[in-house]
Amino acid sequence: MRRTTWSGVQVCAVLVVLMTGARSAFGQPAVSVSAVTVGATIGPAKTGTPDEGGGKGPWLSAHVDLPAAPRLRVRLAAGATRWTPTNEPPDGEERAGRVSVTHVTVTVLRDHIEPTLRYPFGMYWGFGAGHYHYRIQHGQFSPRRLGFHAVGGMEFLNHDRHLAVRFEAQLHYINGPRHQQVSEYSVPALSVAVGISRRF
Repeated sequence: MRRTTWSGVQVCAVLVVLMTGARSAFGQPAVSVSAVTVGATIGPAKTGTPDEGGGKGPWLSAHVDLPAAPRLRVRLAAGATRWTPTNEPPDGEERAGRVSVTHVTVTVLRDHIEPTLRYPFGMYWGFGAGHYHYRIQHGQFSPRRLGFHAVGGMEFLNHDRHLAVRFEAQLHYINGPRHQQVSEYSVPALSVAVGISRRF
């Protein structure tokens, strides 16, 4: 009985120490609550489904994060992706050729874990909406559509806390172009990217 009680005391003591350490770690002053951040990311993306004119290609994006409130940022972003559909067009229709989508979006980000002066690691997530512009190589088809997206990411700051490496995943839902070969009504796009950012 004494051994069991002593083991329980030891476990409780370890838990208290770990919780206290975690609290003091994430309770450190934030790196810069009011910092404006500029960055860029690149990575692979899958847009739509192959049977309806989707495909895989690079996803490039540049962004500016503006502080809005404690733990909240507003991101202004612009980027592009492109791919070549491999499905067969309807009988008698010309192939679409290369398809590209450019976008301008606004996202509200929430810091789940804020980087601190002592522990320069952060996590964030958010939701937003934007304007997407399709360009289809053959047929001079370039509709503009609205879309929505979700973002989740991690960042690791360097020793002087100005530069950071970011890993992000983004999921976009874009109204489709209504093209004969790229025929999806709602086009999902999933990207996983790595990038850098700088705080000013």
